[in-house]
Amino acid sequence: GVPAIVVTLVLIINKDSYGNGSNSETHPFSNFCWIQENVVFYISVVAYVFLVFVTNTAMFITVLLQIHSVKSRTQRRSGFWKR
Repeated sequence: GVPAIVVTLVLIINKDSYGNGSNSETHPFSNFCWIQENVVFYISVVAYVFLVFVTNTAMFITVLLQIHSVKSRTQRRSGFWKR
């Protein structure tokens, strides 16, 4: 879903940003839709990578907090039973 949002945003901003790309001149049937403007390409790729990085970092911090919470609850319970 997120790549579709990126494509939609690029098309809303400038619909002429996309054009035909090709791997080589010898294979004319290998054309594909590609971002033609370098600035738009780098902004969309960097924004997507940044979004993935931020999401992964948030999930990592959430898991660390959950592990810490479980560990502290376990230590409190074991201290109660020792008394």
